[in-house]
Amino acid sequence: MSDRKDIREKVFDILSTPAITGVASVFKNRQARLAPEELPAIIIYTKSESAEISNVAPREYKRTMKMAVDVAKIDVSTVLTDDFLDDAAEEIEQRLFQNETLDGLASDLFLSDTEIDFITDAENEIGLLRLTFDVIYYTKAPIEQPGLEAFERYEAEIRLPTATDDTPKDIDQTELPQV
Repeated sequence: MSDRKDIREKVFDILSTPAITGVASVFKNRQARLAPEELPAIIIYTKSESAEISNVAPREYKRTMKMAVDVAKIDVSTVLTDDFLDDAAEEIEQRLFQNETLDGLASDLFLSDTEIDFITDAENEIGLLRLTFDVIYYTKAPIEQPGLEAFERYEAEIRLPTATDDTPKDIDQTELPQV
């Protein structure tokens, strides 16, 4: 399983057990369409991810995943949509902030953006909330790389900056043990 998938699965577990107040469904992937009976719903997905080298050898990447947690609600109940979305956002944030490392899958998680919108279609007004969290985690590059020869010997020529062309070079050679 990929690290992103593991992270989404953990966030799904945190947000679905116990259920967020008033939420009917939680999904860990984007759905093509949600049926009205599935709303209010939470949808968890990855928006993007950036990576930078954090350690050269052995190669390790620091990754920052932009994870979206969307809440969608049809405005048909007596609970005002803005109030419902605000309450859901508060509960989602509190749950995730109580486990910022996602049980060791991430090194940090923090809220980076909140968006609220309303969509009016022919039949309904749908309130939408998107919380974007930055999830920082580290991955190692594969140690074995096909096509590379074993690193068996190190050789370096050393010459002082003040040396002339006829000054002998100092050569250092080291044989590395092979495991």
